[in-house]
Amino acid sequence: MFQSVFIALQPENRSGKMKDHAYNLTVICGLARSGTTYVGKTLSRARGVHLINEPLNKDFGVKGVPRWYAYADGTDHDNSSDIKRLIQGIVDLKAGWTHSSPPEYPFLTRLSKRVYGGRSGLEWSALRLKKFFGLAIQTVCFKDPFATFALGHLIQSCSAKAVCLTKHPCALYLSQKRRGQTGHIEDLFAQRKRLGRYTGDISAGTWESAMSHHLAGVALLWKIMARAITSQAKDFAELSIVRHEDLCVDPVKAIKRICVHLGIPYGPRMERYIEDTSRGDRIYAKDGKLHSYKRNSLALKDAWHSEISPQEEAMIQDIVGDDIRLLYEK
Repeated sequence: MFQSVFIALQPENRSGKMKDHAYNLTVICGLARSGTTYVGKTLSRARGVHLINEPLNKDFGVKGVPRWYAYADGTDHDNSSDIKRLIQGIVDLKAGWTHSSPPEYPFLTRLSKRVYGGRSGLEWSALRLKKFFGLAIQTVCFKDPFATFALGHLIQSCSAKAVCLTKHPCALYLSQKRRGQTGHIEDLFAQRKRLGRYTGDISAGTWESAMSHHLAGVALLWKIMARAITSQAKDFAELSIVRHEDLCVDPVKAIKRICVHLGIPYGPRMERYIEDTSRGDRIYAKDGKLHSYKRNSLALKDAWHSEISPQEEAMIQDIVGDDIRLLYEK
């Protein structure tokens, strides 16, 4: 009864729909490998914040994610009703977590996913149980780079506040190169008509090169993401942009800014976590580890300058072009 009264008192958002979840929804998204995980973990130190890792991850998220970087804008005529229904199931804490993983993943990872959905699946289940028993849920934070192209829908129809993390394209390439990760550029190509405002001037040759060569794929992903992030930030006051470089230089200042934007209180537990994780003696994560949270953040900011060749930098600049100025001077 009390939950119904709370929902009834919520203000309408700009889409004309009522907020139908009795918690504050926040989203940490943007470029993968740009600090989204670190920011999410830092925010989770605040009282009442429930961190959910990548619900729109095609391999490790909720069931039924159709593709990487699924697009959904805030209109009712964008032909993305399936992804909008999936997002609504996530926001309502009803969607089931996937219990499968690609065969190339380690055996123990596949086994844990099959049994209980892995760590993220357990955290998701715990949050759903909390809702089932009628316990108070204050803030849910979706840490998910793959939600970036769905921000229009999440902000307008789901009353979300969001922060997008960005990173210099050369630094992004180095990070993905070191991890052997792809940019999933083929999924953006499949959605290029829906993404027309960001991809309309990209030639067939550029798409072909991006899907054939890792460096070109990362550069084109950055170009499209930079356009989408900055365009949506102009459209929505609920979206703020934070550069990875600024997070490295002054993590306390950057996190405080994020907290103010999202309405999350900054406190001693966050301060201690930042202090413990930004003064390490290494720049990169240890071999075999996806993330490392005890690194020299100041040295990390400019590490790419000595790690990639002039030829690689020139190729990235050629694809990114003038779009670099959307987020960086050069």
